[in-house]
Amino acid sequence: MKERPILFNSEMVNAILDGRKTQTRRIVKLPVICNTIGCEIAGCELFDQFSKGFVDCPHGKVGGELWVRETFRLYSNTDECSCYEHCGCPPSRTPIYKAESNYSETKWRPSIHMPRWASRIQLEITDIRIERLNDISEKDCCAEGLGSYITRDCKKPKFQKFWESIYDQGSWKQNPWVWIVEFKKL
Repeated sequence: MKERPILFNSEMVNAILDGRKTQTRRIVKLPVICNTIGCEIAGCELFDQFSKGFVDCPHGKVGGELWVRETFRLYSNTDECSCYEHCGCPPSRTPIYKAESNYSETKWRPSIHMPRWASRIQLEITDIRIERLNDISEKDCCAEGLGSYITRDCKKPKFQKFWESIYDQGSWKQNPWVWIVEFKKL
């Protein structure tokens, strides 16, 4: 199976590492071309054609693997280590991840620029489906990693706010078709 990159922000990286995030939603980019006859499809027809296997998800297939791209930087002994003898500092070019770092003033590199060798999280796709964004269930809101272990506060309004923080104000009302990619951490 082909291995593909997928971007996550620091909050979602921590949710994956904690085991709270097991699915993600990504907007279906239209038009989608049908594999068998090469025509454009959209809307309910898209859902129908995907369920029949005539449309491929751009994020992979069940059983495929995703490697997570996250905000990071590379450690530099020259700039950051003042030790003269053997020390506990990491070797130069060791990845440091924003999701687990206390450095706020550091020159972080955006997740889109993370090379494969620097990635620390590997995911296996367990299910893929298509639905309208607003059809998300409260169970799926929790699987998106928004609730904590203690509160399990996974209501739709919280997901809507999270969604609009990524895709702009009003994107929830547009109710786009989305790919739902379920996964497990390897």
